[in-house]
Amino acid sequence: MIPEHRRTRILELLTARQQTSVNDLADDLGVSRETVRRDLGLLEEDGLLRKVHGGAVPVQTGAEPVVKLSAGQQRLEKLAIGERAAALFTAGDSLFVDAGTTTAAFGAALARVEGLTVITNSLDVAGRVGTGPGENKVFVLGGDFRAEALETVGPVTIEQIEGFRADHAVLTVGAIDAAGMVCDFNLEEAAVARAMIRQARDLTILADHTKFARSALVKICTLREVRRVVTDSLPGERLRQLMQDAGIELIVAGGYGPSPLPQRRRRGHPSNER
Repeated sequence: MIPEHRRTRILELLTARQQTSVNDLADDLGVSRETVRRDLGLLEEDGLLRKVHGGAVPVQTGAEPVVKLSAGQQRLEKLAIGERAAALFTAGDSLFVDAGTTTAAFGAALARVEGLTVITNSLDVAGRVGTGPGENKVFVLGGDFRAEALETVGPVTIEQIEGFRADHAVLTVGAIDAAGMVCDFNLEEAAVARAMIRQARDLTILADHTKFARSALVKICTLREVRRVVTDSLPGERLRQLMQDAGIELIVAGGYGPSPLPQRRRRGHPSNER
């Protein structure tokens, strides 16, 4: 069995069983346990399963892991991403910004930039930008209020987004999977993100390294729709190649890693493309 077929078979067995061991897979496939462990490692890198002691379980795409819900997770990385991303924008720019701990860090840094217009569904982002030293205009989108995330979502939020045209959408996401799909764990948050993308000329994604090569339930967009990704660490080789193929500018906060990938030309206004 060639490696690609063997790994496909591993995924099929895992889907059927919901949990499987290295020993069982080695017996089923007629290969060594070391070969199975190597295959599981590669499949985990691609975000297609999760390794556990002695075996593997499927990736959970329906809910974000509880540990990721804490604002303290990757705090320093998010602060670095926010600072680096804020440096990309100047007076006169208009930005959609969605809700999340990474965009909250971005909002704090953005507050020191002068002359911006920010449209957001995040009370956290609005408060940081609106009370900062920079003289910026902030529009807070209405809608159904989700207290746990200090954000608004739902049909009213989408309708109000459609009343704006912005230069940029700056979004945090739940996952960028191994196939180059940008996803989230929450249906309503993903709908807000998609609406902001439709009404903006350019899309910048803020994502710490834990978001790479993982899966989430709801599609936001493909990498082809993204202009820039600002992160704290380079993704794996396969995902990095997908970003390069899509013409994405990959920016690593702190200046580590290789130079940004070449930019492609800005995509046209959504009204001309859809």
